[in-house]
Amino acid sequence: MAIKLFERFNEYDVNYIFEMAKNCSYVKSNSDYTKKSNQTTLIYSHSKDVVNAYARSLTGSSHEINIFGGLTHAFHFLAYALGDYELNKDIERLKKACKWAGRKAISGFKYSEIHEGCDAVGIYATNLLELEARSYWTGHVLAVVAHELGHICLSHTLSLEDSNTCSRNDERQADLFAFSVIATTPFAKYNAMATLFVDILFEWMGGGSEDTATTHPHSKERVMNCLASNHMVFRAYGITKDNINDFLPPTGYDIDELDEVQDESEKNYI
Repeated sequence: MAIKLFERFNEYDVNYIFEMAKNCSYVKSNSDYTKKSNQTTLIYSHSKDVVNAYARSLTGSSHEINIFGGLTHAFHFLAYALGDYELNKDIERLKKACKWAGRKAISGFKYSEIHEGCDAVGIYATNLLELEARSYWTGHVLAVVAHELGHICLSHTLSLEDSNTCSRNDERQADLFAFSVIATTPFAKYNAMATLFVDILFEWMGGGSEDTATTHPHSKERVMNCLASNHMVFRAYGITKDNINDFLPPTGYDIDELDEVQDESEKNYI
C-alpha cells in the first residue's frame, strides 16, 4: 500500500509553529526575548524548493526569519521516516531514508519527492504512522524556527547583506535556546530526535565538511554535540557514536560529484 501523504501544509501551519515558539513559557519569561520575538516576522517561501532557513535583522527593531519550502518538504519526508522507525524499529530503513533525503536536499527538495522517497525506501501508510509523522514534522519545523529565533533574541550579528556571519559559539547558543523552547511545548518528546535530524540534514548540505560556508555552519560538530548531550535518549533509539556515521555523508565528499556518491550509496543501501 503506497503511502497517503497527510494534507499538504501551508504558510498557516508554519506560522502557527512560529507563534508557538514566540508564546512558549521560556520566551515569555524573559522580557527582552518577548520584545524581540514580537519584532520578528516569519516569511515562508513555500514555492521555493531550496533547503534552507535563516534569520536576519533589518533594523535594530525589525527582524525576519526566512524558511523555504524545500526545507519543510525534506522535513515532511524525514517525519515519515522517523515515524516509521518509531513504530517498526527498522534502523537500516531509517539510515537509507536519511541518506536518500540528504542526497536530494543538496539540489533542492520538491514536494513530489516526499512520495518518491517513501516508495524508494519502503515506507507504507498506517493511521499510527500519520500521527507520528505529523508530530515529527512539527518538531522539525519548531527546531529550526526556535533556533533562528534564538539568534534574534540573543542579539547575534545578523547582517542584511550576509546571513552567514554566525560563529560556532552563536550556533551553540541558538541550539540551546531552541532546545529550551521545544522543552516547554507539547512537542518536548520529539525534541532530541528532531534536533539531531535537522543537524544531519544540514551536514549533507555542507558536503561532509565542517568548513563549508552555509547559513548553518559546523553541522558535524553540532551533530556530535547533540548526540553527546542526549546520549541516553538516542541509545534507547539505537543511535550511538558507533553508528552515527551511517546517517552522515562520506567525509569531505564533493557536492559536484553527487552522482558518484549516489551510485555508491545505492549499491550499499538499496
